[in-house]
Amino acid sequence: SMFLHSHFLLATTMDHRLIAVPNDDLANSATLKWEDAGNRRVERGSKLVTAVAHGSRTVLQMPRGNLETIQPRSLTIHLLKDLLNTLKFKEAFLLARRQRLNLNLLVDHDSKLFMDNIKEFVSQVNSESEHLNIFLADLKDENVCITMYSAQYKNQPNKDWPDKVVSVCEAVRTVLEDTEVTEDNNNNNLVPILATLVRQGNMLEQALQRIQKLRDCGRQNECDNGLRYILYSVDVNLLFNIALGTYDFDLVLMVAEKSQKDPKEYLPILNAYKAMPSDYMKYSIDKDLKRYDSALSHIAKCPDNFEECLKLIQDQRLFKQGMLLFPKGSDNYKSVCKIYGEYLDSKRYYLEASYLFEQAGDYESAVRTSERACSWERAGNLARRAGWSRDQLDQLFKDLAAKLEEMDRGMESALIWKEWLQDAEESIAVLARTKCWSECLRQVRQLGRDDLLETHLLPALQDRKQILQSTISANIDKIDQQVNRLEMIRAERSTRMLQQHQDDQEDMEVDGRNLDDADLFSDTTSVGGGGSVATSAAR
Repeated sequence: SMFLHSHFLLATTMDHRLIAVPNDDLANSATLKWEDAGNRRVERGSKLVTAVAHGSRTVLQMPRGNLETIQPRSLTIHLLKDLLNTLKFKEAFLLARRQRLNLNLLVDHDSKLFMDNIKEFVSQVNSESEHLNIFLADLKDENVCITMYSAQYKNQPNKDWPDKVVSVCEAVRTVLEDTEVTEDNNNNNLVPILATLVRQGNMLEQALQRIQKLRDCGRQNECDNGLRYILYSVDVNLLFNIALGTYDFDLVLMVAEKSQKDPKEYLPILNAYKAMPSDYMKYSIDKDLKRYDSALSHIAKCPDNFEECLKLIQDQRLFKQGMLLFPKGSDNYKSVCKIYGEYLDSKRYYLEASYLFEQAGDYESAVRTSERACSWERAGNLARRAGWSRDQLDQLFKDLAAKLEEMDRGMESALIWKEWLQDAEESIAVLARTKCWSECLRQVRQLGRDDLLETHLLPALQDRKQILQSTISANIDKIDQQVNRLEMIRAERSTRMLQQHQDDQEDMEVDGRNLDDADLFSDTTSVGGGGSVATSAAR
């Protein structure tokens, strides 16, 4: 059965479904896809009787003869679109709730229209108790026009709004707070404001602070209502921890009492906190709640517990935050720099560790890490600032020169020997060993020691020559072997290809003879077969 509605063509199908196709799509019958139309299941044998024009009510006759009225989703959403486009938000909300449509449709239908008229939306929907709370509770970041109701929004642009919940909650809260200032209706707006804070997820502390202000103003009834709503929406243990993080034990007790927690469970903890000094109490609470940055800021104000502060910095790796909490140059600052340097040293960031050890005044460790980083100039300067003896400096310089030579940094190693150790001959020897020929020759001529050419430069050149000759000879032998191997493989491949070609030629000759015989057999069989048919026909 079929019925033409004012905006849809309604039809029942053989698989017992009621489909609704927009009249605008009927003009393009070639591209019309019936399976994409909005549909719902109906009772077997149901027939369309009528549908209310410009409405959603549709009358079906059941196989038993009785009449039933339904409201198909496509027609309902069409009505909802008209209501939203004309800014009739309250009627749209009531229709969506009555027909069990997802309330995100009020936003996703036209998000720009909704946000531009958010004040009108709040004014209409908030006129009835709990309506705005129900809307906020149903919000989610999903765009239902391209998921749940894609059949009714075929031309909807496929765009997501990742922070939809946050944006809508902030806009609604702004309107409600402005209304609080201009009108005396705080009692009506309290729970919706708390609902926006709860839905954002990370604003529970602000919600508790608002309740705390109400309690301080003596508005106990509103405070109880707001707290009861939050406890209904949020896990009680999470809310208890957030209340504890405000350091207001009266608020903590209020939350605990409303949550029906066992006093034996929380009173000993609260009494232990109350017995502590203020900053240490805040540190203990933050540490238990794993808010380590805040805990560090509080323990830093307790000079008698500095060792505990260092342990927190070390365990949670809060080195940078710890350096900012103490005056530069103070003993506490130096202690933080030292443990930070030890941490970087263990991670092999030697140069960075050296700078931190220098800030801490630990020049021995600064020299050691600079040496490991091969920052030879810095290591030498720090050792002099540390007041090392001549023998200690010489040993450090020799170690640095040897390490630089191993790293093939001959120019720097030679500079240490020449300028810091005052040994020009060893400097020339290092340059010769590290193949810095031009600099080696320049220093020999500068010293006027031609004998060093015979003792250092020429032997090094001879050794280098032999190494290069042996390397070149080995490479030539390797290339010859690879070329011979390649020629052999190519020859074998050519032989195999020639043999395969000859075998293919022989196969073709044999196949040709077989083909001639097959034609002969085919002709003979045809003649014999014709005779048999004729004989059978004669019989």
